[in-house]
Amino acid sequence: MANRRLSKEIRTIHHEVNGICGHRRIKAELAAMGHACCRHRVARLMREAGLRVRSRKRWPSVR
Repeated sequence: MANRRLSKEIRTIHHEVNGICGHRRIKAELAAMGHACCRHRVARLMREAGLRVRSRKRWPSVR
């Protein structure tokens, strides 16, 4: 039951940041909201939900 609630919060945060934040930042957001959990649990729930981190676009360095 707790995992379902936590998974819903993770999906919400992941959607708000457009998929850029990983399990460490999402864990920090959850802690700020008052949810106690470790980053390994957040990573596992993200994997089970199929949520993947979208990498940021890297700009080539101009010389």
